[in-house]
Amino acid sequence: NGRWSKPASAFDFNSNTYSVGQPSLSPDGNTIYFMSDMPGGFGGTDIYCSKKGKDNKWGPPLNLGAPLNTFGHELFPFIAENGKLYFSSDVHPGMGKLDIFSAELTNGKWGNILNLKPPVNSISNDFGITFDPTGRIAIFSSDRFNGKGEDDLYSFIYNAPLELSIRGGEFQFP
Repeated sequence: NGRWSKPASAFDFNSNTYSVGQPSLSPDGNTIYFMSDMPGGFGGTDIYCSKKGKDNKWGPPLNLGAPLNTFGHELFPFIAENGKLYFSSDVHPGMGKLDIFSAELTNGKWGNILNLKPPVNSISNDFGITFDPTGRIAIFSSDRFNGKGEDDLYSFIYNAPLELSIRGGEFQFP
């Protein structure tokens, strides 16, 4: 009838006693990744996920576990089209405060945690990365010293190295 319904939580695990935020929906729409400081985690804030059931209701929160989650703060999850999880942490080895990392799911466990290094990461807080569906264009936030405000948006385009060979005097691109 042209009116909004009364707001209702989509998640049974929302609470007034802890935070749940920074959601990222998987490309197929069936898993949501988020950060929370709910009881039972590894540190200050952890990365969790919830899977959508056949009844279209979201299941219980699942902590992504160690080594991804640490005794510190893991925040700003983003699940990319290629299945990599990007997140920020203040404990994994990095350059400064919050750094952006990637992780891969192998045999049901998150691992292969890699720091994105400069120029993405800096000695300041770097967080909230998101990629376009091709995985080539990214936008992220940072409070680095040469910005225009407290937190600024930065972007980059990943250009893969060009590979070519010469056969019979002709250039060939694989």
